[in-house]
Amino acid sequence: MAAPKYGPTITRAGRYRVRMRVNTDPVMLKAADAMIAAGEELLARTRPSVPDAAPYGAGLVTRGGVAGFALGKRVDHNTDVKRVRNFRPDRKGVDVAVGFTFPARFQEMGTEHQPARPFLGPSGLAHGPSLIQAHAKREFPKVRV
Repeated sequence: MAAPKYGPTITRAGRYRVRMRVNTDPVMLKAADAMIAAGEELLARTRPSVPDAAPYGAGLVTRGGVAGFALGKRVDHNTDVKRVRNFRPDRKGVDVAVGFTFPARFQEMGTEHQPARPFLGPSGLAHGPSLIQAHAKREFPKVRV
């Protein structure tokens, strides 16, 4: 019996992402990898400041993820993020979606009965540009960023 082409534990969606990485321009792929790394570091810096309110259950808001797209196709290896709703990636560039699970929306934006307690927006504004610049310099050392 022949071994599976992509390994025994990779899912159908994972095979699709491997195929998209192979068929993507290498420069766009490096740019996407730099943006994905910046998004993962942003999540790591944001996690300590995530409010964990009792009505939503302990630990629900702390689950976050990153999804990376190059030329409109998903190219990341993150299996935690199944699908990104209401997100249309650009077919001509690199896009990265960074976020937390469903209950985090109520913490970030607030509700009728609860004031907003933003955590991802301020963290993204404070750390985002420097993270993107640092990861872009690492991936493209000869290009001025």
